[in-house]
Amino acid sequence: MCNSLLAIENVDVEIRKLNAKTVFDLSQILDVEQSWKLVMANIVDMESGTCKYSVEHINLIEKTSENQKRSSTEILLEEWGTSGRKRPHISDLLHVLVKSELYRAADYVSLHLLKQAPPLRPTSGPAAPVAIPEDIHKPSAPPLSFLGPECQEETTPLAETNKEEMIPGAVVQQVSYETLQYGTDDFSDDKKIGTGGFGSVYLCNLHFEKVAVKRLHDSEAVIPGLSCDQFATEIKLLGGVTHQNILPVIGYSDDGPYKCLIYTFMPNGSLQDALEAKNNRSVLNWQERLNIIHGTAKGLEYLHSMEKPLIHRDLKSANVLLDENLIPKVGDFGLVKAGKPVGKVTMYTSTVVGTSAYMAPEAFKGEISAKGDVFSFGVVILEIITGLPPYDEERETVDLLTYVNDIDDISVLVDKRVEPANETFIQELYDLSQKCCQHNKKLRPTMSNVLELICKLEKI
Repeated sequence: MCNSLLAIENVDVEIRKLNAKTVFDLSQILDVEQSWKLVMANIVDMESGTCKYSVEHINLIEKTSENQKRSSTEILLEEWGTSGRKRPHISDLLHVLVKSELYRAADYVSLHLLKQAPPLRPTSGPAAPVAIPEDIHKPSAPPLSFLGPECQEETTPLAETNKEEMIPGAVVQQVSYETLQYGTDDFSDDKKIGTGGFGSVYLCNLHFEKVAVKRLHDSEAVIPGLSCDQFATEIKLLGGVTHQNILPVIGYSDDGPYKCLIYTFMPNGSLQDALEAKNNRSVLNWQERLNIIHGTAKGLEYLHSMEKPLIHRDLKSANVLLDENLIPKVGDFGLVKAGKPVGKVTMYTSTVVGTSAYMAPEAFKGEISAKGDVFSFGVVILEIITGLPPYDEERETVDLLTYVNDIDDISVLVDKRVEPANETFIQELYDLSQKCCQHNKKLRPTMSNVLELICKLEKI
């Protein structure tokens, strides 16, 4: 299909010659949901025929974008367009977009740049064209019926609902936005305890109890597939989940200018905070670190072993929360994906999401499976062993996994702030991380296998 699409005359200029407006238009499309990462992962070196860019290259562009306040897509097009002896053309970009199933961008390139018919789409699946009725009603605030068919029949219009009612089929309390405003001092900066890609988290006094409220970013509410999906996903899939190592959603608010999710407050913050020893807190000892590894593994194994397995897709130290007893709770399920009853099935998406330093190689190409979570867990183990951040511009290799692999001697990287541990224990823990971070996902253990290995570690 792609070969016929690329039979273009006269208009197929080099990418580096695209004007500023065209680059801006492409950035507006590909920056959404970080689709540029999928493009970058599918670019092939014209001379060797192999993947042109690695995970580290993707990390570098992401960091450069943050530092320079520039579009990641703009930086990618600039880098790709000026590299190699044979410079890429617009047709090469179209080929990658079609391969990545990014048809909105592919249509733009075909129609506006190459002046040809848009590429053919699959007849079924997520990339298939969808007919939208002209008279469709678009409410300004979607009702909770979007949580699923089982909720639709029982959901009444917002004006008729009790502000403290329960969502049908989920033990999650509805709370008015006004109540959350009051409990957070109108979402004041003094109450802010964290900020992430989907929203900011605030400490809230709700009915004389401390809770954490995540207020989803307004700017993302208009982007299909991001925060609105997160809101529905966390309530529907996790409202009824009860496990010691999973941070549950205990409430929500959808009647104000921002959607909000409510969680149990975790007084010891995140694992990332603990490893950084923020606010003069004591450094985690090895027993505490092992307990956190074990608990996090149990939480993931629980998700993966459900009748319809849940894949987290964004496991990292910042998303492992610690309660008053340092018991870990896996949280932030905005990217979670429900799999099929057969847990070995791999799914695919045209939206690349997650945190680059923790993402498995196949995740950059849109593959979703439980083995991706296993890879991320391996990186978290490396953080726990070394106490080093997952991404550091000051290092020669900025992501932690590559940095550790380049040195190839874990003994020199062990966190020196802690009392020396049993060398065998450290080596076994490191070996476990390496098993989890195998490049070939088929060689990685399942989380059930990981738990068995951790139990053996506890006996050393």
